[in-house]
Amino acid sequence: SAYSFNQTNSTWTKNYIYPKLKNLKNPEEVLSVLEHTEKFGGKELKEFSEKLRGRIFDSYIKYCKYYFLKNYFILTIKTAMSAAKFGKFDQETTKLIYESLIQVSPESEYIPLFNYLAENPLYKEKILKRLVPVLISSERKEEALQKIDDLISFYKATGKEDEIQALFLEKANIFLSQKDIIKAGEIIQKELYKNPTSVAWNKLGEELNLQRDEIRQRWMSDKPKQMNIVIE
Repeated sequence: SAYSFNQTNSTWTKNYIYPKLKNLKNPEEVLSVLEHTEKFGGKELKEFSEKLRGRIFDSYIKYCKYYFLKNYFILTIKTAMSAAKFGKFDQETTKLIYESLIQVSPESEYIPLFNYLAENPLYKEKILKRLVPVLISSERKEEALQKIDDLISFYKATGKEDEIQALFLEKANIFLSQKDIIKAGEIIQKELYKNPTSVAWNKLGEELNLQRDEIRQRWMSDKPKQMNIVIE
């Protein structure tokens, strides 16, 4: 074979991998080739593929820094998303990504970077506050609820009651949008007991009662049909 594993010439690894990478159009395709090579190739191929992966990652990072210095924040973010497929960010690049994300409108395509930054205590609060609305608007409400709980835990540790109240309001709104009157009711009733004059909580209480009435009316309208069933 032209690419025999017994060859000692280092160029054979290039001759094996480079044709497979030629004309590929996106990072996912490149990554797929490298992952396949590292999984099924021999020692030399694996080592060469890993080095190539590192060079690709370093190249993306250089572009990230260049775009950031030019204030091209969206390009910085999109380049970082590609880079993340090939390696792990250091502290300097992580900060650069954070600074870029807070300069642009949050978009659902940035969610992987939001999740990455949310693991860092330095950026957790601001990133989660920007991430939650994106998850809600993307109909990823279960994920949004998890992130809200993360923020609630964070604010309980720092004693920020106003922030906690706002997050409980958000949780109740999500449960109401899901027609989950049990979970919504648990929050709303508890908060109304503590804040009986709150306009926001009273409004949610009214919405909760409307949903309860709708369910009760549907049940009542179905009841005669059930009673008219005749078993022969």
